[in-house]
Amino acid sequence: MFKPKKYLGQNFLKKEKAQKIIKEIIRATEIKKEDIILEIGPGFGVLTKEIVKKAQKIIAVEKDKRLADYLKQDKNLKDLCRLSSCQLKIINEDVLKFNFKDYNLTPYNFKVVGNIPYSITSPLIRKFLGSEIKPSLMVLMVQKEVGERILGKNKESFLSNFVKFYGRPKIVKNVSRETFWPKPKVDSVILKIEDIQDKYKNIDQEKFFEFLHIGFSQPRKQIKNNLNKIFKEKTDEVLRKCNIDPQKRPENLKLDDWIKIFGQLKN
Repeated sequence: MFKPKKYLGQNFLKKEKAQKIIKEIIRATEIKKEDIILEIGPGFGVLTKEIVKKAQKIIAVEKDKRLADYLKQDKNLKDLCRLSSCQLKIINEDVLKFNFKDYNLTPYNFKVVGNIPYSITSPLIRKFLGSEIKPSLMVLMVQKEVGERILGKNKESFLSNFVKFYGRPKIVKNVSRETFWPKPKVDSVILKIEDIQDKYKNIDQEKFFEFLHIGFSQPRKQIKNNLNKIFKEKTDEVLRKCNIDPQKRPENLKLDDWIKIFGQLKN
């Protein structure tokens, strides 16, 4: 009997509840016949078997060797690939070490989809969006709290600003913890990041995110206290120029506010 590995954060969609969720993921991914899909954590291939019916090519990255081997030997999956003329490459690798160039991926010529371990959500999103070789779209199953934090409805965070710097996040569907085996302690959401592009080409991205880290270094403090580390005695003047209340907290500022303040570094 297959035993999930806790350290890999493995939670699989239950067969009896998987189809509705898979339909939502497929719909959100907007798969066209010419698409290349990078699937993260295919597991037993429940979602993979639906993607092969629609895409030109799938690169499935699975860290667990047991599951990678299982997928390579799955006759039903092979038959589906043959019938639909879909190329399937199964890679036994940690997706955080994945090299885009090794698989001939180029900027915006692929989409990312996956039911990912909660523990790698932030580093995974930062890897893909921060890469020179970005996907055109991402659809991920993530922890509900993290998905809501990325949207930044009530308060912003470093991660929400990072995602919005490159794309437009939205929650497609809430997914109960009861949908998974083994059952996680929290509910999930299907998160879609669309319209991914380099919208701010004139900004030094590395320096901007270093600046943003400092801005969020003490998120509960007033923004001027964090920015004093950068602007010193000019902080109040800089915020006044940007029409930002110095008493606001970092979580109250939008991405455009941070970009305005960052622009003052050159002055």
